[in-house]
Amino acid sequence: MRGISERFVASGLRLLCLNFISSTLHPELIGRTYTWTRGAANIDVADASRSAANRDAFVNSPLVPVFRDRTVIRRRLIGAGAKLDFPILERFRAESGTDYVALPVEFFADRISAVTVLTDHSEGFIRTDLDRMERAMPAVCPRRRGVRLRTLLDTYVGCNTGNVF
Repeated sequence: MRGISERFVASGLRLLCLNFISSTLHPELIGRTYTWTRGAANIDVADASRSAANRDAFVNSPLVPVFRDRTVIRRRLIGAGAKLDFPILERFRAESGTDYVALPVEFFADRISAVTVLTDHSEGFIRTDLDRMERAMPAVCPRRRGVRLRTLLDTYVGCNTGNVF
């Protein structure tokens, strides 16, 4: 996560924050989020319980259409073209965000994950930024597949069993 984020930034991508939201087959969790924020020392990892899918924070988030419709959501957060139709976007704007994008990423044929990116650049993302992110998504997902397999095996077969595979 840190590596791909830092490579994006080094290549000129204007990132403030990058999130990878992975759905999971865990019996108690609906997913896990990995968050890279520019200037932060660590990647933040957060699990979401299955009940989180019913909470307002998720139900009223841009992630719902991303997962449900497999559609890209882009929102300018400042200026005449600003569209703040999801409550979380107000928070992103308060944190200096200027442009937000959420992309569906196919993990397996039937499982969708998502990547969200936020910039604080005054012009937001430019077309080449978005093209670069879309092209990079297949490279992001295979790295997470091993994590998913280990989590699934640890859950059903026992701790550290997944490390053998």
